[in-house]
Amino acid sequence: MKNFLFTLSTIMLSACVIYAQTDASAAQSGSKHQMPKASDYNTWTVGLHVGPTIFSGDIGDDVLNGDNFMTDFGYGLNVTKNMSHTFGLQLQFLMGSLKGESEKGNVANGGNFNTFEGKIKYQASIRGVFTLGNISYQKRQNLVHLYFAGGVGLGSFDGKYKNAVNAESLGSATWIEQNGISATIFQVAIGAKAKLSKRIDLHLEYAFLHTNSDLIDALRIPATGTDSYSYINLGFTFKLGKKDQNIEWVNPMETIYTDINDMKDKMDALTGDKDKDGVADIFDKDSPTPEGTKVYGDGTAVDTDG
Repeated sequence: MKNFLFTLSTIMLSACVIYAQTDASAAQSGSKHQMPKASDYNTWTVGLHVGPTIFSGDIGDDVLNGDNFMTDFGYGLNVTKNMSHTFGLQLQFLMGSLKGESEKGNVANGGNFNTFEGKIKYQASIRGVFTLGNISYQKRQNLVHLYFAGGVGLGSFDGKYKNAVNAESLGSATWIEQNGISATIFQVAIGAKAKLSKRIDLHLEYAFLHTNSDLIDALRIPATGTDSYSYINLGFTFKLGKKDQNIEWVNPMETIYTDINDMKDKMDALTGDKDKDGVADIFDKDSPTPEGTKVYGDGTAVDTDG
């Protein structure tokens, strides 16, 4: 799993370089008419988010079990630079708490009931964010779109756990602590974003964060793998800049569609002849002349009877 997430993060960072090179090539084009560029739009956003955390480790390893399912609380900040209409680089900062319980037998520690409390002192990650939908729908303006994110980061954690023979004796058990635990974090996320206004978006996201440490819950059991947790968050994104639109909400095909329609309108005006007098509508000063009427070059009727 760790190798998979590391490979995924590498691919996304490589995609960022490709996007940057593509934008640079487009900027060097000498054509007057170009595809829309990132500089035509606002590209910076700041987001705030909060939500529950769900821990999975040596303690609380079966989080889908009703007896073991516990949540705590997290909160954070995102700063995003959109490199194009569909891809952005994001710095994410996260803090909060983790919690877990396990009623499984634990021979190594002489008991069968564990409870864990932990703290996310800080977590800083860099993520690639891929926007889905702003070029796949036949709409110029979408109010909702999906996105996928993934990346890698570093975190620091404090953790402590109690081990007891049963739940009743847990109150007299002693906390065992591990503080200042450092870990590398690999994460993937999927979310939905809604456009509330020109400057504010609302998002809902599920993120899975896998660490390379087995000590997040202060308990290490050989051959059990490393610890991980989920973060389900709701938040607001504030779009920065003086331009009229944020690049994330612009369909890159919209400019092309607009140019094609403008060209069709001009061609219709040059070739159209509603009154069938042989003068194009764009030059016709008297468009409603009856069919068959002799006209001058400007479309006005010839005065045949003086």
